[in-house]
Amino acid sequence: MRRDARTQAIADKTARNSFIVLMIAVASIAIYFGSIARTDVPIALVRLLAPLGMVVHFAADIWLRRI
Repeated sequence: MRRDARTQAIADKTARNSFIVLMIAVASIAIYFGSIARTDVPIALVRLLAPLGMVVHFAADIWLRRI
């Protein structure tokens, strides 16, 4: 599959955006359950991180390709 410079730039930006959103989500979960709630992190909450990353990646990809 061929990639031109624009497609590669879009792929780089979407990966960066999804990584940033995931790191913010992980940090906020760690802060909340580490200092505020003082309980274990529910596994259901951790399972939502992968779909969150995928949704952000695809939404950013669609957004950047339409411009």
